Amino acid sequence: MKRMLVIFGLAAACAAEAAAQSNVGVIDIARIFKAYERTAYLEEEFVAKEKFLNEEAEKKRAQIESSRRALQEAFKPNTPEYDRKVAELQEAEIRYRVWTQMETEAIKNAHKRSLMEIYADVRAGVQKVAEERGVDLVVTYDLLTQDAPDSAALRQQILLQKVIYWSPSLDLTDPVIKVINDAFRLRNTPAAPKESKPAADKPAGEKTSGPAPEKPKSP
Repeated sequence: MKRMLVIFGLAAACAAEAAAQSNVGVIDIARIFKAYERTAYLEEEFVAKEKFLNEEAEKKRAQIESSRRALQEAFKPNTPEYDRKVAELQEAEIRYRVWTQMETEAIKNAHKRSLMEIYADVRAGVQKVAEERGVDLVVTYDLLTQDAPDSAALRQQILLQKVIYWSPSLDLTDPVIKVINDAFRLRNTPAAPKESKPAADKPAGEKTSGPAPEKPKSP
């Protein structure tokens, strides 16, 4: 029993020593996401896609409503032609709902993939900065906001705090922002076109090289 206690004591001491020697950094991941230029770029892209989708949906809905009014004005109810037009209108309504649902889901899925890509970029930036500075562990911190609606919401914010105190020297937020933005700009900067060298001027009277003329064949 004493031997087991000694072993546990040594293990705890080793763990404490390793923790003391390990370097730790902190980041404000919310600020990194906001400051990352790719985030704003993708948000603008998705706003444009949603605007286009809404405009197309309005056009399709207006066409359906126009067909509905024409049906009421041009055809007599309970006639074969009226029933045929009603069936066509119902098919148009179904196609419209399916199209709207599919396009909305496509935008949502693309947005989700983009967020995962942004997170991967941030994680790669954190890893790069941490390795350069010999940091073994990076944790996120949240700053308390002043816009909590009541004490219950403020209490919830306090309970969700992951880090209570850190030295400013441990904060890697700004270096990470610089690394990921530099990488993003580098990926999106078009390569400069290669300059074509002008042909050298030939001295006057010099003939342009080319295939020698064929000699006439003897009869």
